[in-house]
Amino acid sequence: MATYTMDNYIDQDQFKAITDVVMGPDFTWHYSYSVADGQVEEDEIYFCHLLYMGLAEMPKDGSMPEPPKKSQFYDLFEPVFNRLPDFSLLLRAKVNLYGRTQKIVHHPDHVDMTQPHRGGVFSLNTCNGGTVINGEKFDSVANRMLFFDPTKPHHSTTCTDSKRRVNININYI
Repeated sequence: MATYTMDNYIDQDQFKAITDVVMGPDFTWHYSYSVADGQVEEDEIYFCHLLYMGLAEMPKDGSMPEPPKKSQFYDLFEPVFNRLPDFSLLLRAKVNLYGRTQKIVHHPDHVDMTQPHRGGVFSLNTCNGGTVINGEKFDSVANRMLFFDPTKPHHSTTCTDSKRRVNININYI
């Protein structure tokens, strides 16, 4: 899968509806001590909101997977999901919030899932943070979608010029 960006990804009214909610006081955030893999506690503050968690991978113990879970805010994001190229099934979607840091912090490289699938990072604000893939930094620009192969190593960064960096990480087939 080629890595590329698409500016003005959704209609401006739809984008405003999403940012009014996500950047507002009533959106629920959950603290996470690790950005990349859940194994190492990091020093930076990171919050997320799980919009959707489908079947990422079959349980290794042979048990039945849990049914997919949708956030109460899921429907608001459908304009984003509906524009995904070659879309057939959503695996996971989560909103990320990285707090401002004194200097840009690069988080550890990781892969989202090992099974073949597609990925996107949809930026909700413009800041000097970004996503780094194969050594190339893709800037966070409001209403920009970054398409990439999430089975390859990549990482996020914090920002220094805004109170927060907010994006939606999407995994799909």
